[in-house]
Amino acid sequence: MTMSSAALGATALAGTWGWLALFGLTDRLSLGSAALAVAYFATAFRLARRFAFYDKPRPRAWVLTLACATPLGPFGALRAASLAAAGTLADQSVHFTTDPLSHAATVMFVAFLVSDTVYGLAHYPSQFELVAGWVHHAVYLVFFALCLRWRMSAAVALAYPLELTTIVLALGHIHPPLRSDWLFGGLFLALRLGYHGAMLRIYVAMRAPPVTLWPFMAAVMVLHVHWFAGWARGMWRRHAPAGGGGAPPRPPPPARAPPVSPS
Repeated sequence: MTMSSAALGATALAGTWGWLALFGLTDRLSLGSAALAVAYFATAFRLARRFAFYDKPRPRAWVLTLACATPLGPFGALRAASLAAAGTLADQSVHFTTDPLSHAATVMFVAFLVSDTVYGLAHYPSQFELVAGWVHHAVYLVFFALCLRWRMSAAVALAYPLELTTIVLALGHIHPPLRSDWLFGGLFLALRLGYHGAMLRIYVAMRAPPVTLWPFMAAVMVLHVHWFAGWARGMWRRHAPAGGGGAPPRPPPPARAPPVSPS
């Protein structure tokens, strides 16, 4: 599949706008945020072509993931920290609402899913797998569009701190010398187990929320525990005393798309 950069960008924009329109999201903020996000991803992918890693499909497949996680991770962390400092992180009213920044960030994620599909089919089809690609992206396209329609993008924004682990993982895939197993594991433990667990407890304690999210979050927590156990076993094999054997571990593979759960 060969398409020019302009054609890929136009396809991604049309796909994003079309998906948003399907859910009635045709306001200026939604469409404008989508246009900016698609342009941002197109620029990031175009710049990546200047580097040697672009010649290999595996690191190439992580470019848009890194581009998406880099702003969303810190944004979510600052949002969660500000609410925690104000003592309102457990306040149900701050979750099931929306604001321009959270809305734009969620639209950005939708644009990422569409762009990753378009660019993936054109430039790294071997890395665009059934489960981690098609199934994952389809599920999250529906979920995040519904979050936008239900005006609860603030809840989604509180899941973005988890993407700080994605930044470390993506950098390691794109440029192996930047790989840091201990940093990844430490962030995974703190965020995808600790922070996610704290948010799960908050959602379990909510009374009659507009949308019941904790069962989904609990299922994701089980997946996080499974991934972390795999990382721990791999690190043990790698650093076991002589004779322990075993190949160097690979970090557990969270989905390439940013958030894994709405916190």
